[in-house]
Amino acid sequence: MYYTYLWLREDGTPYYVGKGTGKRAFVKHGNNLLPPVIENIIIQEFEREEDALFAEKLLISAYGRKDNSTGLLRNLTDGGEDPPKSKKGKRVSQQRRERCSKTLKLLGIKPPSRKNVPHSELSKVKISEFQKKYKKTPEHIQKVAESQRGQKRRPRTEEEKQHLSKMLKGVPWTPKRRAARATKGIRMADCHPDRKHTAKGLCRPCAFKKWAEDSGRKQKRRKAGLS
Repeated sequence: MYYTYLWLREDGTPYYVGKGTGKRAFVKHGNNLLPPVIENIIIQEFEREEDALFAEKLLISAYGRKDNSTGLLRNLTDGGEDPPKSKKGKRVSQQRRERCSKTLKLLGIKPPSRKNVPHSELSKVKISEFQKKYKKTPEHIQKVAESQRGQKRRPRTEEEKQHLSKMLKGVPWTPKRRAARATKGIRMADCHPDRKHTAKGLCRPCAFKKWAEDSGRKQKRRKAGLS
């Protein structure tokens, strides 16, 4: 059995029209609140679903909708759909955003912040694909750099450090990166420019190798009685 139902205000005027089966008319759904008393729910039964959908569409067109300024119903569609068309992905107007913002401020409700909330893997893929489509212009890069200049960067986590280390492992040093390290007072080795200087212009492995060779020569000289 199918039916069409109306939810009434205290003054008897309807504010929502729907079609359903079972307990649909007596259960809250969406942003619409149930009537305070069961007497404010009117039901008209139909044997066929098509008749219930037609009656729903007829009642909505008769009473009109508030969102398009044609009547007093809170319905967001003209009815007659099974299931109703999804509103997901619909762009919200700036006027409605401002109305919602004022209402939340009057009620003292602070919307939940998305700051420091990690993105899901699916969200990361979508952001990556979107950014690949649009190449950043030099002006855009300059603006971003100026907006972030002087801001303190949060410390990297251990996971980020390990990920960065894996990415840079085996990657040859560019002249720009080598110059940046040199400006920080870090001297690079003469034998391997991508390694830090340890002693006598050598990196740690090369310095240790040279020390081992020098030690071996000294031991041979001692055994030979030359030292």
